[in-house]
Amino acid sequence: MAGQLTGEQHGRSKLTEKDVINIRRAMNRGASHVDLAEDYPQVDPVTIFRAGTGRTWIYLSEPPSAARLPRKKKKPKRKR
Repeated sequence: MAGQLTGEQHGRSKLTEKDVINIRRAMNRGASHVDLAEDYPQVDPVTIFRAGTGRTWIYLSEPPSAARLPRKKKKPKRKR
């Protein structure tokens, strides 16, 4: 069985390597994935975040951003 196709080679990829490199550079300069998603309407903002932080497209040489998603605030537990 052959290895899985990655990046642009994958038939369902909507980003190019150049797109991901530009996303990572912008995120390293402080751009948010939500703002960048306006430039890439073909993908979800979470896809931008994953590509920018290296969760996907891990083989690219451009260093990923250290950005983190904000944590959701937990609701206080009710006393019974």
